[in-house]
Amino acid sequence: MSSDRVIALIDMDCFYVQCEQRLAPNRWSQPCAVAQYNNWKGGGLIAVNYEARDRGVKRGMRGTDATALCPELHIFSVPEVRGKADLTRYRDCSHEVFAAMTQLVATLSPDIVVEKASVDEAFIDLTKYVDQLVARLDPIPAGADLKDTKLEMNADNNCGEDDDEEDVNAGTVDEKYDLTKWLDLLRDNVFAFANEIRLAFGALIVQQIRAEIATKTEFKCSAGISHNKTLAKLACGINKPNAQTILPRAGVDQFFKRMDISKVRSLGGKLGQSVKQAFGVNTMYELKCLDFIQLCRQYDQKTAKWLKEMGDGLDDEPVSDRQLSKSIGCGKNFPGKTCLTTIADIKHWVRQLCEELVERIARDKEMNKRSPKLLTVSYRLADKTGDHNSRSVPLLDEQSTADATQLVDLVMRQVFSKMAAKMDPLTNLMIAASKFVDDCDDPSHNTHKLDNYFSKVNKSQAFKTHGSASAAATDGNDPSAKRFKSFVSNTKTLKDFWTNNSTNSCNNINHNLITSEPSVSDGENGSDVEIIETNVAPNDASNNAPNNLLLNTTNTTTDNTTRIKAINHKTKSDKTMNGKPIVTKSIYEQLVRRPKRKGPPTKPGFFRRKAMQFKAEAKAKEERERLERTAKKSERWERLERQKRIEKSGKTKITGYFKPKSAISS
Repeated sequence: MSSDRVIALIDMDCFYVQCEQRLAPNRWSQPCAVAQYNNWKGGGLIAVNYEARDRGVKRGMRGTDATALCPELHIFSVPEVRGKADLTRYRDCSHEVFAAMTQLVATLSPDIVVEKASVDEAFIDLTKYVDQLVARLDPIPAGADLKDTKLEMNADNNCGEDDDEEDVNAGTVDEKYDLTKWLDLLRDNVFAFANEIRLAFGALIVQQIRAEIATKTEFKCSAGISHNKTLAKLACGINKPNAQTILPRAGVDQFFKRMDISKVRSLGGKLGQSVKQAFGVNTMYELKCLDFIQLCRQYDQKTAKWLKEMGDGLDDEPVSDRQLSKSIGCGKNFPGKTCLTTIADIKHWVRQLCEELVERIARDKEMNKRSPKLLTVSYRLADKTGDHNSRSVPLLDEQSTADATQLVDLVMRQVFSKMAAKMDPLTNLMIAASKFVDDCDDPSHNTHKLDNYFSKVNKSQAFKTHGSASAAATDGNDPSAKRFKSFVSNTKTLKDFWTNNSTNSCNNINHNLITSEPSVSDGENGSDVEIIETNVAPNDASNNAPNNLLLNTTNTTTDNTTRIKAINHKTKSDKTMNGKPIVTKSIYEQLVRRPKRKGPPTKPGFFRRKAMQFKAEAKAKEERERLERTAKKSERWERLERQKRIEKSGKTKITGYFKPKSAISS
């Protein structure tokens, strides 16, 4: 584990309940819960505050059962739109929290990295900012500076030494190390506990962030500070609510002795259950005690290595700089009799989900200037497996901003078109948009073209006088000429053009011989290009100019594009200069046209590959037939040899066994 990292996790306490309590301030400090779909037994509780938990109310209970345990419990209801829960209120509150967090972080240091983990969680990498605080010798925080901070380390750990196994089993090591004494110990041993000092600085920064969130949003939150994401997540839940916990490296082993495997990040599903069943372990400390070879016998090497590192409290996953969600999705469960059994039912709910998804995508595009490029539809059938099926469909530019009707047609055509009229009922349906791309980074919005590399100048501006044009071309100071020469020097095809000519510069061009032809209009883009041929005798040693073309483009289009079309082929002109013939070449031949490839293609085409495949199959078939003939021939030869041996011995084969000939004759 990289013990010099400082990673924190901030988690809002009972976030949905706090969002409702802020709208009803008289409900603060009272037992409250949030229920969804109140059509049966008061609905299911999806959030319960700590005042209600102290009275026995748990998340997942039905509303009527919860009020029986706690009569003073107040239950808020989630708004419903289009027949499903509308969580817009909670997303807006989450946006407030992250806005307050990022604003403060920006004022503290640009090196602080914030990653949005969920609607109410955020990982924060404070490593570089703590480096700055340590480098400028800021004083180590005192106990008074960290008022609501707890330390997860036993007193007998002595900041780094392992606990005695007998004391642990006897239950004597249960007293927590006092935070103030721990900070004093760090202050007296700066060099010995450098990484622990870094955690203390991180706790001070996290306390400032939590205070800023409470001031701007009225929401309370908890936090965990440690050396990686996994430990920070576990530390955050130790002293909830409205508190923060420091988990140093010295306290990890003792903490893991009571930490269930299924409560650890990424081990709460099938992998964690398989580890428990395969090795009979329940805690993270028991997982640590497993040998790497034991893990390799059960899992592949990569998974075994990851499990071993998790048991040791190691996690090198970085904190990504992301404050926006990776995907936007909406879904609904259809339990029991509400399951979807017909295509019409599926299409109805696909429309409801698509309408919500389109609204959320449009809102996200307005706020964050991004568009999705992938649409994923997942559903679960009420069959024996109960597994989720998913299908991803790429979104084109026009589809990412399409209305709900177009999105419904896309989903039904790509996902549910092949389903039979009679099918297994659907118990879950979800549609999500992902692979977001910033609008400024979208290639479809990029209008820069290669021909914009050249400056668009007027003929009257470029060649006002013969003298100015000649001087600009002679000394090479013309900006357009410089760009053209740079473009030619960096293009392989054009570089060959420079090297194959006996002259390779634009000096001493005799502009008296420049003849202009009418401009060629590009019918596709409507831009006019004037082609001015420069005819110079190639054998004239006094003129070091190539058989070149000076380009003067006049743009007449709104899309600012220019295409060059040439007409002439390579010909010899009747014109002469100093008694020598002048050779002209078209720009198409000199710059664009490439020589034909000689010899067979490097990669065979479709029909060639098919022919090669058929030939290989025929050869393999012929080889199989040859082997069969050889085997049959060998078998026939062996049968004949066996018959000869039988005849020579004076016996013949009768009904499966041999008898002498005398017995047969008698």
